[in-house]
Amino acid sequence: MVMVYIWHVYHAETKQVFAQRIRRLKEYALSVLPEGVVLDKVISLCSKSSLFQKAYDHPNGHRTSNMIDRLMKQQDRYLFMMQYFHGDFISAELNVRAWAMQA
Repeated sequence: MVMVYIWHVYHAETKQVFAQRIRRLKEYALSVLPEGVVLDKVISLCSKSSLFQKAYDHPNGHRTSNMIDRLMKQQDRYLFMMQYFHGDFISAELNVRAWAMQA
């Protein structure tokens, strides 16, 4: 049930609505959840409210880093397969640039 509340908070339309929903989530968690890891994680999430509210200052920005994560995972696999960097700095830089142009 907590996940439903968290998604409800995530889909807030404005900064004010988000702040109110995250306060209600904290109240709900404190009244319903037993002491333990889940309660600690929810309280930790709620304590970062001011950080999350910054996203509302940029309405056209992405809220998640999925697009970047996909590229970084692909780059990490590439670097691992080539056993990271061998040789000098210039050849390593050229190799990464060539991969970036292909990605």
